[in-house]
Amino acid sequence: MRKALAITAAMARAMVDNCDLRHPIGLRNRFVVVVSRKALNRRIELADLTIEDLTVEDGGVAQCVAYSKTG
Repeated sequence: MRKALAITAAMARAMVDNCDLRHPIGLRNRFVVVVSRKALNRRIELADLTIEDLTVEDGGVAQCVAYSKTG
């Protein structure tokens, strides 16, 4: 089975730039792209993420992954 190619920084930037921040779906999509790219999350970890798993800090957002395939 072939693995999908990794998303490059340029690809992630293009996805973020195309999110409509005037709409809740655009905000959600931008968040998912930014968080998943930075934390290298698997889809299941993003699907299980709740607001309680996030802490907004001055320098960004801290994320706690409650369940992990490897942990």
